[in-house]
Order: sequence, then structure tokens, then C-alpha cells
Amino acid sequence: MTVNFSEPVYCSLFDFGSPATASTDIAIVDNDTTNVDPTVIGTGSNACGASRSAADTSFSFTISKGLLPDKTYTVTLTPETNEVQDAANNDLANPSSVSFVSGAADFTPPTLTDARVTNNHGTTDWGFNNTGGTELGDSFSLTFSETMSGTASTAATGSMQAQDQDGTVITFTCGTNVSCTWNSTVTGLSVVVIGTNTTSGVGATPGMQIPFNITTMNGFTDLQGNVPNILGSSDRLVDYEL
Repeated sequence: MTVNFSEPVYCSLFDFGSPATASTDIAIVDNDTTNVDPTVIGTGSNACGASRSAADTSFSFTISKGLLPDKTYTVTLTPETNEVQDAANNDLANPSSVSFVSGAADFTPPTLTDARVTNNHGTTDWGFNNTGGTELGDSFSLTFSETMSGTASTAATGSMQAQDQDGTVITFTCGTNVSCTWNSTVTGLSVVVIGTNTTSGVGATPGMQIPFNITTMNGFTDLQGNVPNILGSSDRLVDYEL
């Protein structure tokens, strides 16, 4: 989030918080007690300058969660003496507030834009060894068209179902038979075999043959709560790609 000022300002000991501790100098509220407001957890890419020569008309900070749509938010800064000043060393008033309306709600569901095998110990039988047992460490990745609900580089929950070309069906449950981990931008999901996989609707060839299609996903949403449109995705076929 970025705040803009009428003239260049610089900061000294102003509290922008940290990933572990929220800022005590910046508050963001939507005046709806049924919602949990975001907190400021660090400086943004446009940091507040530390001297008059580095003064700027704006600075940014990172927040703990996305904003709800169509809400009026008020941002309040409560700097102490000398913490936020202009080039003439005039202090920013405490408190200083500004209000804005967040963007309209997003009703467009996310889609899969890329699906590919990232590790396979066998040849054509993903997730299983030659005797039909589980092949731990086999993995594939899914890329979504937008940022999903989750936290960067941490485990995701939910499940998904896949079907190969001869009708074999398998359900992957995050935390049970597979681990599911988001990438740093929460747009990519890594799925790794960690437990026993079982299939149903077994086709002519047992096991999951590569390629296989992702057919359903449960427990996954974008930041607005939209569930993925799997059948409308441009790439839901898990196969070998360069």
C-alpha cells in the first residue's frame, strides 16, 4: 500500500512493523467490526527516506492481508515528534488520516495456465513404482492465472482429482497422500507424493499413466473466494514439458 503527501517527507524511527510484529504507528480500518482489518508488517518497495536529501512525496508499506472489495478504508498515521518530517523539519500531524474505497469485487474464477510433471522415478506410471506401490517423491506443478488464497512458500490444504487417458482416477489430498506447497507469489502449487496412493476406475493399464488431467479441485480459491474453473483452463494436462 502507498500513501501520498502534499510535499516530500522523510522518516526517522517511524514504526513500519515486521513480519512478527505489526506496526503501532499505522492503522488500517474499514469500520466494520465483523471484519478483521489488515495490519502493517514492514516497509514496501518505496521505503520512506531516512534524511532530508532522500525525502519523497510517497512511501509504501506491506500489509498482512488483501483488502476486501468495495469497502471504505481509513489509513491513520500516528507519528511522534521528528518521526515524519518535511524538508523544513515540520512534523506530520499526529494523527493524520486518509480514506479511500477499495476496488470492485472480483467474480472471475482462476484457471490453470500450466500443469507439468516435475519428478517421476518411473517411466510412464506417475506416483507408482513398477510393482504398483507408491513412489514417494514423484511430483507435479500447477500454475494459476492469478494469486491464490494462501501464504507464500507454505503448505496448502485441499484436494484434487485426476484421471488418466484410460480412465484411472486418483484423489490427491494435501497433507495426506501428497504435500502441496505454494511458491513465493502464491500462483504456483507443487504437489509431491508423501503417502499411499490408491486408484479407482482402473483402466486397461493400472496406475496413473502420463499424461493425466486434473478434473476437480476442492478447498482452493483466489483472494476473492472464487473457486478454480478447471474445465475452462488452458492447461490442465499434467505431462512432460521442457
